[in-house]
Amino acid sequence: MTFRWDPSGSARLAFNAEMEAVNSRWENPFQQNLNQNLIQLQQWALEEELGSSLFFRAVELIQTMKPEELEFDDTPELYTLLVLVLLLEKEEQDGRICVSQSEILDSLNEALEGLKLEHEIYSREALTGLLSSDKSGWLIGGPETELPLILEANKGLFYFRKSWKLENSSASLFLKKADSVFQIPDENLLFQALEDILLRHPVRYKEDVLKLNSEQFLAVFSAAHSSLMFLSGGPGTGKTSITVCLLRLLKRLGLATHPMLAAPTGRAAKRMSESIAASLRSIQDLESLDSDRELLESTEASQTLHRLLGFHPGMGRFQAHEYAPLEGDLLLVDEASMIDLALMQRLLRAMDSKLPYLSPVRQMILIGDSRQLPPVKSGAPFNDMAFEESQIPSEVADRFLRLPKELMPQGNFPVHRSSSRAGFSSVHLRLSFRQNQSDPSGRSIQAVADFLRNPKKDETFGSLFDPSQQSKESFFCIRDPQDFRQDRVTLLEQQNSVEEMSRFCRYWANRYFSDSQICELLQKTYFQENLESHHEEFKQIIEHLNAFRVLCLTKVSSTGTDWINRSIEQHSPFHIEKERSNQPIPASPVICTRNQYEFNLMNGDQGIRLKFASKNPNKIEVKALFQVEGQFKTFYDQQLNSLELAYAITVHKSQGSEYEHVAVILPNEESNSEGRESDKGFRELQNLEMLYTAITRARRSAIVVGQRQVLKKALQRRVKRLSGLIHLFSGQDKDADNSSQTFPQCIS
Repeated sequence: MTFRWDPSGSARLAFNAEMEAVNSRWENPFQQNLNQNLIQLQQWALEEELGSSLFFRAVELIQTMKPEELEFDDTPELYTLLVLVLLLEKEEQDGRICVSQSEILDSLNEALEGLKLEHEIYSREALTGLLSSDKSGWLIGGPETELPLILEANKGLFYFRKSWKLENSSASLFLKKADSVFQIPDENLLFQALEDILLRHPVRYKEDVLKLNSEQFLAVFSAAHSSLMFLSGGPGTGKTSITVCLLRLLKRLGLATHPMLAAPTGRAAKRMSESIAASLRSIQDLESLDSDRELLESTEASQTLHRLLGFHPGMGRFQAHEYAPLEGDLLLVDEASMIDLALMQRLLRAMDSKLPYLSPVRQMILIGDSRQLPPVKSGAPFNDMAFEESQIPSEVADRFLRLPKELMPQGNFPVHRSSSRAGFSSVHLRLSFRQNQSDPSGRSIQAVADFLRNPKKDETFGSLFDPSQQSKESFFCIRDPQDFRQDRVTLLEQQNSVEEMSRFCRYWANRYFSDSQICELLQKTYFQENLESHHEEFKQIIEHLNAFRVLCLTKVSSTGTDWINRSIEQHSPFHIEKERSNQPIPASPVICTRNQYEFNLMNGDQGIRLKFASKNPNKIEVKALFQVEGQFKTFYDQQLNSLELAYAITVHKSQGSEYEHVAVILPNEESNSEGRESDKGFRELQNLEMLYTAITRARRSAIVVGQRQVLKKALQRRVKRLSGLIHLFSGQDKDADNSSQTFPQCIS
């Protein structure tokens, strides 16, 4: 079979021709010359949501690489290898950087049996032989080759070459960072610095002095001994408290003279900056502490990773790299579980200065929750290396034994392993403080979250719905929202039809606007010229705004944010005001959907529309109120041009936020039914990580709305992202002492 090539690109030509082309003069040699098997494969690719563009790209790859004597019409193996390429394309499309040899063989066998192409169907044994024989040697090779598909035989992993190079580069840079010479601070200086930040000049929360528990202390202590550190933990485990303490410690030890603080999103960077600044300002004698005042100035400069790396959207390039490196001695990144592999590699390159007059960034600390949703794009490097069992350098254990008695935290130190690299540590936090443990509702959310974090193998989650179960880790099932119990994580069982969703939206609106004092504040007209005089009123409104949130998996359909926002707004007591003017409805919560640096508003920032009077008292305008750097500011919708209603937001948008009361909306059964083009991708969104992320946004109450069978199927679906990085610091180094250890009893 012979293909006629076109200078505009054969894949693009074929794709354009398949669509209803505007320009009929385009000729499609690919489409005209496809035999029955290839037509069948094209249809299969469409059903698998790969699209014709990827299909023709895969055909072009096979056609370009194959020996000249091989043709599709008389070489059955070419179809098998084409399916292999398409399956790997699908894995990458789903965010996976690689796939195991065993899994790809199963998928390949299943796909070929389902396709029933006009040639012999390979058995698993025959497929194994094909992929490791000379018959595929022109397409598949080891890491030392330049072939497009890479098989790492020792790990049993298949990659596209570009993905393998990306992961291999990242692994080398991670190892270089973990093995870099890190000057461990003098022991006496270390103990004095710890005493200074924890005893003499502690951070305060309200009237209480911050006291670290044993696992939090381990994290702070490890930071002083690690060139590369991963800190993981669920919501409310004290990651912000630890961040403040380790920054103060490293500053006093001379290890953070020029710290850089960043996060994947503008909202996350802003929240980190605000939280750290608030903690530092709580120190009673801050004015007399030069190091803390300098640190306060540094935290106000936190930024997104893209801005830190100098990303140019128009060119699609990063300005920072090894020959134009970052300048600083510490990089601390929050919400690191959201970083994909390509961005992580860019970050590592920018830290690894190749300039003779500028040293590489000495220390990297990554903070996040490894059980939350993985990155949108391929790879999940934080999740690969943030271990459930802490790993710390042996130096930490030795020094702990010499800690002064007054610095000893209460209880036992967590079980841990000795790190396989002297400069690497990974600390996992388990104890949560977000949910009030004296509050039954807080205990229930925490119990369900713990259950979801570590489900047993082959867990069916039946116990979560057993009516005889009275444990706080089970769902309390109801059929009427009026029966909602705030002391338990609740499942409102309904089909989520349009009528039922409308009923729920009315219930949620009534709940949202149930406080008469808040409604008075929302109804009030404020004076634009004197915003500061309304500070306390605005503060109450913002607190109420952050108390309620509906979380959806998508923006579309009657279970998505767009429909639910419109429905709740229609049930708002302020909806009638829209009929009186062409202005937006007051009392509506809004969210910023892109970074707007000129106003210091970030993607994910949330505000509320209120009525304001200008100098002309007869002219009342509806404007959006936001809290920016501790001050309240107002904006017209036309100024921002990126506002959306925020009664309901997607789970992805909620990452890094917390609310008092959360409702999680599941898609209805119709959305999960067979026969729709987007069914498979839609179902893929329904997974345990998505639900864990959503439920743990709540501090006091969480209600899941939908069918029990949809919830159970979602809980049984995990996001699987295989990676060669998993074994990078897994503690399986033959020279490392990897036995689990426990520190001696601390002071009780």
